[in-house]
Amino acid sequence: MRPLTEREAAVLTAVVHVHTETAEPVGSRTISRQYLAGLSPATVRNTMMDLAELGLLSQPHTSAGREPTVEGYRYYITALMEPPHLLRTDRTVLDQLLRERMAAWDEDTILTHVARALARVSHLVTVAFLPSFDMGVLERIDLVPLSDSRILVVLQLRDGPVDTLTLELSERMRRELLPETVQTLNERLSGLTVGEIRRTIGERLKDVSRGDREVVKVFLREGQNIFDVDARVGVHLEGRINIMNQPEFSDHARLAALMQALDELSLVQELRRRVQGRRVEITIGPENRISALSPCSLLTRGYGVGSLSGTLAIIGPMRMPYARLVAALEHAGTVAEQLLS
Repeated sequence: MRPLTEREAAVLTAVVHVHTETAEPVGSRTISRQYLAGLSPATVRNTMMDLAELGLLSQPHTSAGREPTVEGYRYYITALMEPPHLLRTDRTVLDQLLRERMAAWDEDTILTHVARALARVSHLVTVAFLPSFDMGVLERIDLVPLSDSRILVVLQLRDGPVDTLTLELSERMRRELLPETVQTLNERLSGLTVGEIRRTIGERLKDVSRGDREVVKVFLREGQNIFDVDARVGVHLEGRINIMNQPEFSDHARLAALMQALDELSLVQELRRRVQGRRVEITIGPENRISALSPCSLLTRGYGVGSLSGTLAIIGPMRMPYARLVAALEHAGTVAEQLLS
C-alpha cells in the first residue's frame, strides 16, 4: 500500500480517536467541526472514501459514517500513533501499589493487585502471570499415597515453588514399591528443566523396569500435564465485568465465546508463547490466533524476575486508546519487576 498523504493521515487519526470515544461510525461533519477545522466536510468525506479504497476505513451501513478496519488500526498503531505517555491519573492508580507495605505481600498478592490496578485504569480485562517455570529446574519428585488408587505428586523446583497435583490410577498401586518408584523418577528427571521434561519424558521413562509399573505408566501417559506447572500456578485475571459494558460485546454469543476463552488453557499458552521481551506487543482482531479473540485487541508485556519471565496483558475491543494503554502497561511491568525482585 502507498504511504498516506498528510491529509489522509490526519483524517485516519481523527476517525480512530472519535470512534474510540463514541463506539459509533464517524461522519465527515464531526471530523470537520471538532478535529480538522481547516477542512470542509466535503473534503473530509472525499478523503474518507480514499481511505476506504485503501482498506483502512469501512462503512457498516449505507447511511452511516466510517470506522477503522483492522488494517486501519494497524496502520495507525505502526505509523501514526503518538508516543505513549502515562497520564497522571493512571500513574496515581498504579503507584498506589508502591505505597503499601510490601514486605508482607507474596507473589500472588502482588500480581493480583497489579492486574486489578490495570483493570481499573483500562476498564478492560487484564491478566497477570507469575514468571514461567519452563526454565525452572526440578529439584525433587515425591509421591504420597492418598488411597490404593490415588497419589499426590509433589514437585519441588529449585529456587521456585512446590507444586502439587493428584493422580488417579486405573489399577491399585503396590505401596511397597513406591520408594523405589520415587528413586527411579528422580534419577531420570531431577536436575532437568520443567520444559525439557515435558518435551522428553517419553524417551526418559520408556525403558523403566523398576518401581510400580502403574505409576510409571501414568507419568508416561500424562507427563505433559503433570509437568505443566505454568497452567496451575499464578494466573490472575481481573475485569471480566468491564468487557460486558463494551458495545462490541452486546451480542451474547460473542460475549460467551470470549468468556469461555478467558477460562481456557489455550489463552494462557498463547500469552506465554507470544511475549518475547519487555516491549509491549499489540495484535488486532484476526491477527490473534485464538478465534474467540478475533473481535479483540491484545496488548502484552513481558517482565523479568531473575532468569524467569512473566506476562501482563490487556484484552479488549479493537476500539481502545492504544497509546494510553501501552504507557500504562509499560509502567505496570516496571512496577511488577520492582515488587517481585
